[in-house]
Amino acid sequence: AHAQLTIHGVVRDAKTGATLAATNIGIENTTRGTISNADGAYSLRVPTLPATVVFRFIGYRTASVTVTNQTDPRIHVSLEPVTIQLDEVVVTGDNPAIDIMRRVIERKARMIDLLASYEVDAYNRFAIENDTGIVSILESVTRTYWEKDRGRREVVTFERKTNNLDFDEALPAAMFVANLYEDDVEISGYTFFGVTHPDALDNYRFGLLGTRYIDDRLVYDISVEPRTKLTVGFAGTVAVLSEDYVLLEVDLRPGDAFLYPPPIQRYDLTMRQQYREFEGGVWLPVDYRSRTILKIGAGRLLYLPPITVDQVSRFTHYRINVDVPDSLYESDREFVVDSTAILAEDASELETIMIPLSGPEQIAYQSIDSTMTLDKAFKPGGLFASQVQFGEDADRDSERGSRPVTLGGAPTLRYNRVDGLRMGGAPSVSIANGGLAIGGEVAYSTALKEWSWEVNGEVASFDRLTLGGSYTETVAPNYTSEVRPVLENSVRVLLGGSDYFDYHSSKGWTAFANVGLDPVPARFHVALRSHEHVSVAKQTDYDLVGESTLQPANPAINEGRLGAIVLGISAGEPPPALAVTGSRRIKLEVERAASGFLGSDFEYTRLSAVGDWQLPTFFRRRLLPNTLDVRVTASTHNGPLPSQRLSIIDTSDGPLTPFGTLRTAGDRPVLGDRTLAVFWEHNFRTV
Repeated sequence: AHAQLTIHGVVRDAKTGATLAATNIGIENTTRGTISNADGAYSLRVPTLPATVVFRFIGYRTASVTVTNQTDPRIHVSLEPVTIQLDEVVVTGDNPAIDIMRRVIERKARMIDLLASYEVDAYNRFAIENDTGIVSILESVTRTYWEKDRGRREVVTFERKTNNLDFDEALPAAMFVANLYEDDVEISGYTFFGVTHPDALDNYRFGLLGTRYIDDRLVYDISVEPRTKLTVGFAGTVAVLSEDYVLLEVDLRPGDAFLYPPPIQRYDLTMRQQYREFEGGVWLPVDYRSRTILKIGAGRLLYLPPITVDQVSRFTHYRINVDVPDSLYESDREFVVDSTAILAEDASELETIMIPLSGPEQIAYQSIDSTMTLDKAFKPGGLFASQVQFGEDADRDSERGSRPVTLGGAPTLRYNRVDGLRMGGAPSVSIANGGLAIGGEVAYSTALKEWSWEVNGEVASFDRLTLGGSYTETVAPNYTSEVRPVLENSVRVLLGGSDYFDYHSSKGWTAFANVGLDPVPARFHVALRSHEHVSVAKQTDYDLVGESTLQPANPAINEGRLGAIVLGISAGEPPPALAVTGSRRIKLEVERAASGFLGSDFEYTRLSAVGDWQLPTFFRRRLLPNTLDVRVTASTHNGPLPSQRLSIIDTSDGPLTPFGTLRTAGDRPVLGDRTLAVFWEHNFRTV
């Protein structure tokens, strides 16, 4: 009774001799099983003998084979087709498919109540192809656990990959498998209505295509398609077992709402899955087969070869409603690696856990070596391909960045009505081991006919702590803008537009410390500043297009030394200028200047706050749902505030009005010592 045997063979159609891919193969009275591969080949470990192995395929009569100690492990099986019988169609006002699917949905609701947890052995294989053939293969095996209230966890027990994949991180198996029987199916950022969702009858059109048999059991073939092109749902077919009203298999693809913006030009996905009954009348997936075709590019300018990914997965040895180890949920990590995992070289174990490789996959394992890297397989083409760093070129840059000492630098350029043309360079030095970075800028202003410079440095070798400081002698803007970059303003002024900023001369030092807060994803910062502020006058009205725009005078400031301490806390990241995706962040800051503190000639307290929030509204199941974006900015103060510390509300008079700005007749911000602005905008980007 303790003997075991691994059987293998090929499953064929008894009449035509054609191989049958994805034949459902199981050991009778157990939860162990597998499927045949694309060539009809299978491999299955039979743990105890004697045993009966059952071969099932819709449209064929089930075959059974008794396996004993004396059985030849090579078992080839031919399945007899069952004559397809189409019921007589009676034209009525009712759609029989709707009644069938209503019963499927009701049956699934009862099954959900029966399933609290399970444990299963999962196997997954990815075969990655370009336009010439397979370029990489990755396989993994896990013990997968699922609990209704705590979700899924996996323990990786085996991994194998072709020699050209050089990453060390093990990958889970079940994480990459969609259960197409679920209410909601997550795929590439979209949340699809499952075909058995409680609201499926409101979101899908179902039609009865015909009937087949598996042995003497009737199987309904039902077509599926979303009711509208806006519905995030599937199209294809499902097979329903009569009387039990459960899904036997599905063949689905995303509907028309599965859309991606450039540079993705094509994203095709087909998915097939089979189900089997387990303890307590629960039906669960036994496999998953998909093909993804992805084409990325920007016309003839830049493109990648088409990327094709074939995926095949199997689930075997389900244990239903078992106790799941609490230790798996002590961290948020969804998978861990078993230190005693099976090695890829242990060939004696491979056939017991994997679906046999197809012919092309066997050849790929034999022929692909470490030099056939993915960057070579998917080398960019097009007019700009030579400008893209990819693979070995990017690796060389990465190696340069990891050197103990790295020298760098970049030119700087800007234009405004005070500096005129300000041009210079920004050299930098970084020391990797100490987390030290030193940089700065040296520039010459053609209108002021003087040099400006800055030197700064920071060290980030401490845990979540960064310390730094700077010394500056330059002309600086009086205020910062949430939406107007300095470079964009320079271009606008050169083309005859109004200068958006006001300026003052600043000479002094700043020291700061930034601390990351744990476990809250926020940052706290403190800074000490001591700068001598002096007024500067407008120097030029010049522009490149000869508009002779009369720039506004640069206003005088309250001159003197400003010494202050700044405390702030922030969470989230601000959206980039002209952003279309919105953000969620908050930033609070208090600035205190006291007479005599750090030599300060001013005494005031200034508070400011800015917050962005994004609320999904319509089409929430899409990768980019419609959103309501809200921004609130506010500032106030106590004590006499110098004019160079006024706050602004951003404005725009151009063809575009970035979110968070007011429309205005003149391109100048609204300044004030106390401000409050609330912006809201609904974004219909995916309609």
